[in-house]
Amino acid sequence: MKYLVQAFRMTKFSERVKHLDLPFINQSTILDYPLCLPPIEVQQEFARRIDSVEQLKAKHRLYLGKLDELFASLQHRAFRGEL
Repeated sequence: MKYLVQAFRMTKFSERVKHLDLPFINQSTILDYPLCLPPIEVQQEFARRIDSVEQLKAKHRLYLGKLDELFASLQHRAFRGEL
């Protein structure tokens, strides 16, 4: 499923739907769209890699928050003349 989501995001599918002037997307609209479907094993590997990247991004966001806290503390001490 993750492969399909990314594949549709990377194509001009949304533009095609907007040009059709439909308030919704039906099954035939999706099935008629030409999309490269690799073997399921490749799709699963893609999903695993997406998951690992998302985990790394979450860790980096956490560490960035901690760095911001440390910088704010350092800045506070510097302005109070404690350094």
